[in-house]
Amino acid sequence: MPETTIFPPPDEWIIRRRNLQSILLNLQIDVAWLAQAQDVFYFCGTAQNGHLLIFADDEPLLFIRSYAPRARCESKLNTVIPFRRMADIHAVIGSRREFQNRIPRVGIEMDVLPIKTWERLKQVLPVAEWVDLSPSIRALRACKSDTEIACIHQAAVCLDRVFDQIPGWLRKGMTELELTSRIESSLRQDGHQGFIPVRAFNSFIHYGNVLFGSNGAVRGPFDGPTCGPGLYPAIPKGSGWKHLEPGEPVFVDLVAGIGGYLADATRVFSLDFIPPNLENAHTACIDILEALANRIRPGVCCSDAYADALSMASDRHISEWFMGPPDDSAAFVGHGVGLEIDELPILAAGVSARLATGNIIAIEPKAVFPNEGAVGVENTYLITDSGAVPLTRFPLELHFVKSG
Repeated sequence: MPETTIFPPPDEWIIRRRNLQSILLNLQIDVAWLAQAQDVFYFCGTAQNGHLLIFADDEPLLFIRSYAPRARCESKLNTVIPFRRMADIHAVIGSRREFQNRIPRVGIEMDVLPIKTWERLKQVLPVAEWVDLSPSIRALRACKSDTEIACIHQAAVCLDRVFDQIPGWLRKGMTELELTSRIESSLRQDGHQGFIPVRAFNSFIHYGNVLFGSNGAVRGPFDGPTCGPGLYPAIPKGSGWKHLEPGEPVFVDLVAGIGGYLADATRVFSLDFIPPNLENAHTACIDILEALANRIRPGVCCSDAYADALSMASDRHISEWFMGPPDDSAAFVGHGVGLEIDELPILAAGVSARLATGNIIAIEPKAVFPNEGAVGVENTYLITDSGAVPLTRFPLELHFVKSG
């Protein structure tokens, strides 16, 4: 269990803000107005409830609704101002030169900012040009620092340790919920933060998916190769009440977080055996993962890597089930991880972005067979100058446990 949380050196927060300021100057934006907790944390080190204003050529202002003393301690910013109403912010910034005698350009997180919050921002700045800054912010966050990498590596170690325990927990007749509970308890005792932030609207993850047999093929709202039934219609994803029988794939897709940063991995277990078609597909997914891991490096186009995965799935005769059941497959094979589980880069069709040193990406070739279940693997990789380095290292092969 990690005994201390890894914190960036003080200069790292300054470097992050200066990187954003360079973007603001290049785009002729006067100020970035950030309200989403993960973005605020990334640029100043606190996730307390508030608004962070980063000016193109001046010191930042952090307005905190609650709790300002803690935010002041965590952020180390010179100016942390408590507020109750948006009018309080206007009283502070209204006289600044950026907002006098001209229309200021204000960058906001249009991909996540609630409309109600934006309406309140417009009351604070009734005359402003609003610019979507979220693509630039996400691109900045995609390249991880040494500190971020260290946190994600710790999270990956947590996943490896819990995968190693799963064979000892499997028994005929246990429910998905029972196995999930054991996994969650172990991860929490190992330091897992519990919360899994997701940027996409209406999306959420609780530790991941633990699915037995046919439940691995249950479809739902989650934009991924597997979803699961969930326990109730109100929470329509994740583990359900299914009992484990020999010969079923035990599909375990987990996320762990340390210091705010996430790692993602998938392994498959079974009592005694699984059907040959699923076993062959699992082997094909391992081949695809290892081939992609050998090919990806700085400069590789994301859509090219995805096309390679589709080609290999075709060569191994699993195209029909690759990344989801027929006619309902996920349109990607890899995604960035960091403060959120759905970061850049994304290995998908039409994504022209190229991989860069410092990217951390989860690659997840999987196959889903209706009424039978899901198989496949997922590893979290660090992109270095010389290629991809796996951070999750538990063996990829199927792990069989005797039911007797």
